[in-house]
Amino acid sequence: MTNIKNFKIIFLIKKYINDDPILQSKFNHYNRKYTIDELLPYIIEILEDGISYRKIKSDICWSTIYKFHQKLVKFKIIENIYIKYVNKYLSNLEKLPLKYYTDTTFVCNKLGEELVAYNQQIKKHKTTKFSIITDDFNIPVSVYLSSGAPHDSTILNKQLDELHNNHPLLFNKDKTLIADAAYDCKKLRDKVEELKLGRLLTHVNRRNSKKKEINNVYTMYDYLLLKSRINVEHSINQYKKYKRCQLRYDRNIYSFSSYVYLASLLILIKKVGLYILE
Repeated sequence: MTNIKNFKIIFLIKKYINDDPILQSKFNHYNRKYTIDELLPYIIEILEDGISYRKIKSDICWSTIYKFHQKLVKFKIIENIYIKYVNKYLSNLEKLPLKYYTDTTFVCNKLGEELVAYNQQIKKHKTTKFSIITDDFNIPVSVYLSSGAPHDSTILNKQLDELHNNHPLLFNKDKTLIADAAYDCKKLRDKVEELKLGRLLTHVNRRNSKKKEINNVYTMYDYLLLKSRINVEHSINQYKKYKRCQLRYDRNIYSFSSYVYLASLLILIKKVGLYILE
């Protein structure tokens, strides 16, 4: 069950736990019956196949795997590892990418109770949204979860604050954040300039065609950049390959977000390879 890709992420999680004395006492206590190496592959299997804990074919009781995952959620281990190694990836680059892409996607809700709401596009089900920001190499540098009701521009406004806190290395006025027409608003452009990220480049939204304060003048280079926005759609498709990210069965939003961060970490490891471990 443990292939090379899974071995890498198990190695990262074990290293993070063993480097912290408090976490080491929580996960490596003397009375434990199963090791981290035995339990983590089942968490990855749930992410990839979307199966429930009860349907896991193993000699280990499903409740043991569930409680292990809840312990990972409680201490935000997967989320912290993802943020740590994104920072490591950015700091190891000789030159930071200048183009970044953002978009959101819907996750239909089955059993979730937190951060769920109806949306005009999907009226039959309550939904959860998650927004991603990727760089020019299709590596997700930021993930943000929200209910299905807020507009994409509202979600990005909050995500930029989180990105600024987690990865201040990106904010040096020379980046281009590329998005679709839903993000075409003056408030969001001012936010990007205020945080010193660079500029926001979007398609023209028809709701702003008569507003004089918004004057979008595109060069030929801008048009070519907008055509490359398809990269973020490809990145979202990578998340959809993990079935646990397609439908939400987790009642607690932190349980669901841990699977989204785990998928982000797997994508990061697949793109960067062994260089991130150095």
